[in-house]
Amino acid sequence: MSDQVLTRDGPVAVPMDYQVPQGGELLPLTVRATMDGTNAATGFYATVQIIAPSGRVMASAISATIAAGASADVSWFPWRRGITAAAPAPSPNPLGTLWAWWDFADTSTITLDGSGKINSIADKTGNGHNAVQATASQRPSESTLNGLNCGLFNSAAQTMLVTTGWPTLLSQPFTVAVVWTQTIASSVNYQPGPIGGTPSPPPAILFDNFNNTSLVMQQGAGSILVAKAAPYTQQQATLTFNGASSTFRVNGVSTAGTVDGDTMTNFALGTSHNPSDVTIVQEMDGKLGEVLVYEGALSASQLSAVESYLKTKWATP
Repeated sequence: MSDQVLTRDGPVAVPMDYQVPQGGELLPLTVRATMDGTNAATGFYATVQIIAPSGRVMASAISATIAAGASADVSWFPWRRGITAAAPAPSPNPLGTLWAWWDFADTSTITLDGSGKINSIADKTGNGHNAVQATASQRPSESTLNGLNCGLFNSAAQTMLVTTGWPTLLSQPFTVAVVWTQTIASSVNYQPGPIGGTPSPPPAILFDNFNNTSLVMQQGAGSILVAKAAPYTQQQATLTFNGASSTFRVNGVSTAGTVDGDTMTNFALGTSHNPSDVTIVQEMDGKLGEVLVYEGALSASQLSAVESYLKTKWATP
């Protein structure tokens, strides 16, 4: 059969899907789109994704950043077809230095055990900061979030993934971007969080506070609060841990404050503390989509770029 041209007249809503007909086969040779960013408040990306019938993302092609309010005519084509060596996965923000990147949508980075639970997730930066769970009963499951694969965490089973043993420790300033959901309201004895670590030295954590009125970014005795009540669907937070110059951004809205300046020696996904306090449950009930850890405090344009990437991908507010 000869190549066919598929067209869609605009304007159309973003994202726009093309569903391959039953019994059909799609081998993209090129994709072209005119992106109207007139109403975009931040920079954004043009992205083409190929998604299997199971919902798993098989490939993502991401453009360079398109400035807020700008429009662009963008094209994609498989220019790497002739390259035999594996190319490194691109950072969604090439201006920042990624220290670790855990992307649950990329199933090639996930290792499952015999029960279909997540035994480990590889660090996509190649820095070796893989997050694992040696205890079978504490391994999270897989689910979907915005049609993409994600990690499903359960506080009753104390599910979490942990990375330790780093040859180089992570000192401030550093920035963490995360997409997650929380399905149960917090309480005095239930203060769940999607990121954290062991209690000593104090970890960099994000959690729901006990009276279910705020999200809390904290390290040591210093914390920054943002009004938010669980349960909620996917949210995006960017946390810059930088002593008295720290910032806590939730869905693009920034709050400044102060946290302690401790050096990170470990990192946990799916809990704010590992292990939980004796009287307080701190493992989350919900989903993790993606966590990126950058060395340094990102600039305004870098923050805009990584948040635009995550919002486009995970449909956060």
